[in-house]
Amino acid sequence: MSDLRESLNLKKTDCCFQSKKRGSLEGKKMHLVASSGKPFQHHYWGNLGLDLDGFTVKDSAPVLWSHDRDKVLGVFSRGDVLVNGELAVDATLIDSDAAQHFVKLAKSGVPLECSLFGIPSKIERIEEGETTEVNGHTLTGPGTVWRAWQLREVSPSIFGYDQHTKADLVFSGSNESLALDVEICDADEIWVQKMLCLAVGADEDPNGQQGLLSDDSEDALWVKMMIEKSGQQLPATGKGA
Repeated sequence: MSDLRESLNLKKTDCCFQSKKRGSLEGKKMHLVASSGKPFQHHYWGNLGLDLDGFTVKDSAPVLWSHDRDKVLGVFSRGDVLVNGELAVDATLIDSDAAQHFVKLAKSGVPLECSLFGIPSKIERIEEGETTEVNGHTLTGPGTVWRAWQLREVSPSIFGYDQHTKADLVFSGSNESLALDVEICDADEIWVQKMLCLAVGADEDPNGQQGLLSDDSEDALWVKMMIEKSGQQLPATGKGA
């Protein structure tokens, strides 16, 4: 089976995740634990796992204050990322007003938490009651695993990201919209079958009332088009039998 693709319209808050672990500061070096490697509950993705074997990072990536691109604290590269059951970053502070403010807060004992911003390129959807392995941990559905993704930046802040925390407290910067095109793992058979059933519902019923996932005929026809584009074989509808 060839992989399917899905278009997602998200907010930046949907792709930022708190590690709930504190880092350390020594001179110009910051040690930030950006991910514990364990599955966690998320308002958008359900039970979510970030596959630490599947991440990439550009030659140079920023450390920001509260995900604000106007408040750069430091920089790191792929060689500064450490993966050992968790994902940590050894970043270098730059000379900026934001960095000086961060150092004062850290040295004064203000509790700071780290979160990361990432962009998925391949995801695995886990249905309710199903399980999968990620970073040596068992993830139980309903949920999602980011099997391939890019680490865009890490951010210490007073308020680490949490689904119950207001976005304007977590983010000093803009919570911009993200239009993503992601690959769906071919192991995700149940999800594919639901999409196929939805497409058949649109084919048999112009009003989309037989579609299993939606009563919106435009949604159903879009899914049918995407499945056909991906090369999947639609099941027979029974017409002409």
